[in-house]
Amino acid sequence: MITEFKCKIAQPLLDDLKFRISQTRWTDEIKGSGWQFGADLSYIKKLADYWLNGFDWRKTEDEINQYPNYIAEIDGIKIHFLHIKGKEKISVPLIITHGWPGSFLEINKLIIPLTTDREYSFDLIIPSIPGFGFSQKINTPDCNLWFIGDLLSKLIKELGYEKVLAQGGDFGAGISTAFAVRHPENMLGLHLNYIEGSYFPFLPRIAQVVVSTPFIAVKALPLTEYAVVSYCMRKLKNHSFSRMHFHPFRNLCKSRC
Repeated sequence: MITEFKCKIAQPLLDDLKFRISQTRWTDEIKGSGWQFGADLSYIKKLADYWLNGFDWRKTEDEINQYPNYIAEIDGIKIHFLHIKGKEKISVPLIITHGWPGSFLEINKLIIPLTTDREYSFDLIIPSIPGFGFSQKINTPDCNLWFIGDLLSKLIKELGYEKVLAQGGDFGAGISTAFAVRHPENMLGLHLNYIEGSYFPFLPRIAQVVVSTPFIAVKALPLTEYAVVSYCMRKLKNHSFSRMHFHPFRNLCKSRC
């Protein structure tokens, strides 16, 4: 079941958060140590002051609510996600999964360029992984990459998609990889950035590595004959860099979605 969602945090909760920040009991530090033994105290005090006096949660709430938000209940677990349809006649479904300790908000800057571009239009699905954002936290064992990958597979089916492109960064890269390995029938292609080393052991069994510059392309033939895994060796800094990696899927997506 999928229901619409609007973000509206009660004011008493925000007031309580500000009160608790204002009551912080600051520790001391070794003079002149900077970041040598942990976080720099003066930096943390500036950060706390920003949260108290500079950050505008209501503005962020408006930014969240300007896009369609939903809650899907999948196997009894509530998953928050954004679903924004592309503006062109043919738009490719693309699920983008955030990392740790981030949230779906870090994807927001991609929404306009990826849904309005005349050449590369996408239907975006942007989930909050369990325990993050407005998704339900799970207090039972085995909520791992594979478990979340299974949830994403069920989510795209709930939305009526048979196949999607999947993008993930950091922990989201691990989730997207697990999604692709476990559910190759749902994959048009896989794109990863900010690769962590914790799940590299899966890859030699499924991939043939081809090194190039400025990224490593991995042909994941057992996943699907069309899938290409791009290992970005730098951060996705602008829309043109994003286009470069999605470009190989352009004709494929128009013919098969």
